[in-house]
Amino acid sequence: TMLPLRALANAMGISDNNIQYNAQTKTATLSPSSGTSVSITAGAGSLVLTSGGLTADMPISGTAEVTDGRLFLPLRAMANALGIPNSAITYDAATKTVTIQK
Repeated sequence: TMLPLRALANAMGISDNNIQYNAQTKTATLSPSSGTSVSITAGAGSLVLTSGGLTADMPISGTAEVTDGRLFLPLRAMANALGIPNSAITYDAATKTVTIQK
């Protein structure tokens, strides 16, 4: 499931003040209160996590993409990057509904 980054971040409690977007590089960076920042670039197959001076790539299924001026990315990948385990994410194929329990 692909969702717009800003809407997804806001739904996970990240305010617009903690979301930066570089239009030249098509890279968005989220800085939630947890202290771990998450960056994603359109066309990339991974997220970049930064915490305490350490940086790590986290592969994602698919790639982030810009559509109609908005950056879309896989919901599960962003939820995982923000510390939500797969066990807290369910998908109901009949209703095409994703549920995340925090």
